[in-house]
Amino acid sequence: MSLLNKGLQHSVEKPLEKYWTDLIMETEQALRMLEPKMQSPYRILATKKLKQIKTSSNHLNAEVKQQTYILKNINNKLRKEDAMITKVNKGKTCVIIYNNDYASKVHNFLDNNYF
Repeated sequence: MSLLNKGLQHSVEKPLEKYWTDLIMETEQALRMLEPKMQSPYRILATKKLKQIKTSSNHLNAEVKQQTYILKNINNKLRKEDAMITKVNKGKTCVIIYNNDYASKVHNFLDNNYF
């Protein structure tokens, strides 16, 4: 429930191992675009920040794995039951509805409003 209460805009962070190498390479690329005199001081700052990210990600890793596991289970259940999660019109609420029911509601709306 705590994961679902975060809302539809919540994004589960990818585990650091999946993007760590890219992060380092992109940081180095950005540093090389600076003037040569500025590269060294910013490289030191970037290294400190990367170390901080690496150490802080360890405690998040368990939460990320748990959230990923929960989301996979929800997706499997929705797929198995042929259902979907969708936002309610003009609200921040979401509902779980069967795909057939959703399709019929859309068709009824379109027919009733002469689209």
